[in-house]
Amino acid sequence: GIREFRAARFPEAGAAFQEAVAADTSFALAWYQLSVTADWLLRAELARESAEQAVLFADRLAERDRRLLEALLAVRKGDATEAERLYRAILGTYPDDVEAWYQLGELLFHFRPRLGGKLADSREAWERLLALDPDQPTAFVHLARLAVMEGDLVGLDSMAGREMVVSPEGDRVIEMRALQAFSREDSVARAAVLADLARAGDDRLTEVAWGTGTFLGHPADAYAIAEIMTAPFRSAETRATGYMSLAFRDLAQGKVGRATEQLGRLHQLDSVLGIEIEALVAATPFLPVERTELEALRQRLIDLDADAVAPSSGEGVWFAVHNGLHPMLRAYLLGVLSARLGERDAARRHAAEVEGMEVPSMAGSLREDMVRRVLATDALVAGDTAAALALLEEIRLEAWHQLSVASAFYSGGLERYLLARILEQEGRFEEALRWYRSFEGASVHDRVFEAPAHWRRGRIYEARGDRERAALHYERFTELWSDADPELQVLVDEARMRQAELLH
Repeated sequence: GIREFRAARFPEAGAAFQEAVAADTSFALAWYQLSVTADWLLRAELARESAEQAVLFADRLAERDRRLLEALLAVRKGDATEAERLYRAILGTYPDDVEAWYQLGELLFHFRPRLGGKLADSREAWERLLALDPDQPTAFVHLARLAVMEGDLVGLDSMAGREMVVSPEGDRVIEMRALQAFSREDSVARAAVLADLARAGDDRLTEVAWGTGTFLGHPADAYAIAEIMTAPFRSAETRATGYMSLAFRDLAQGKVGRATEQLGRLHQLDSVLGIEIEALVAATPFLPVERTELEALRQRLIDLDADAVAPSSGEGVWFAVHNGLHPMLRAYLLGVLSARLGERDAARRHAAEVEGMEVPSMAGSLREDMVRRVLATDALVAGDTAAALALLEEIRLEAWHQLSVASAFYSGGLERYLLARILEQEGRFEEALRWYRSFEGASVHDRVFEAPAHWRRGRIYEARGDRERAALHYERFTELWSDADPELQVLVDEARMRQAELLH
């Protein structure tokens, strides 16, 4: 298992670790390695359960190893603050602990952006890891992704090249090739990658679509990869996920009309997921939605029998992320839409409904966060900004990062954007900027908020007299929404005008 993991052959590693725990059910380190491998396999339940088993049987291990197991379980529970504290405590005593640096890098890379930090916050951990273990393939993968985000093509080629040398048959080689091909105008390399992805399995394809959709500079850069997910021979779940991904990419470009078409195709394949995503999109504050549309969506949710929704048959997190959650998602969306419509009693009733529901153990703080989200939306619509702010600041967003990557409900992008807007209005600019930054490098669905967040950051920096930074954010906004629908072009025109005035 260790050998296969080092070669980035994660399915083979997972199978070996599962044989190890089958042979000795109290083998704590094998359970630990199975959890680490399940992360790369996108197996949410297996990752959580294996981490729990590792801690359960950790009493025979040395204290140093026990602390590593406890830190990983905190990660799986989504408690990023506690996990980081534990890893830094281990490194304070054992500064050359390879495993602690590796897991700290994972934690900072995947949790920091969603909490208002930067992907680059993880760089030190990856570089320290490579100094201690020069052939660590997982470090190459993450540093390559960082390079893409920073526009560092030389760094991308270096890290991707080393990944391909160290693990030429590894699971992440196709992602490295895709990031290289779609970072450049290389039609030959792009065609080769698309041909290989067309033959790839659903899990691998979906992972690459997430990576390219999240880290490449523009949501349209690898649109063709997401389109492969919708091929007729793919499973219905994969095709539905593909249309959802395409809709989010379109929304990130301000193309609401085309996103609506994608959601229509999604609805034909999965009517439940279709209406859940439609309702979530309708609640987005900067997208044009008529009151009649909100009322129609609410009625469709009222008519939905969420208790009858069968769990996904797929093991990957992309497909199973909402298993057992559909009744709560329905109540949450009804609460948000009722609040948007000004029906306060209904909003509060649905919030109470959410609060009383049972949820899977891996859901983290999702239920409590959703209650606060509904009540905050209600308070905001009623004009009680102070109450809304207090509720939004209590949201914990405690969930394993793979869940947030796979689900717009776990990531809480809508609420993070609302929190940033209120903080901006209250003059708490540094905090607002931190939350506006949280949409970069986290997930495809978070990119929906990226362009509006750049617009707001431009406004803040302009108000503060920082002309250069303001102009850069207006420029980034116009790049992302350059082809937006006509009703949104007024903002693009204004951003161009403001940028020109600031530069001259």
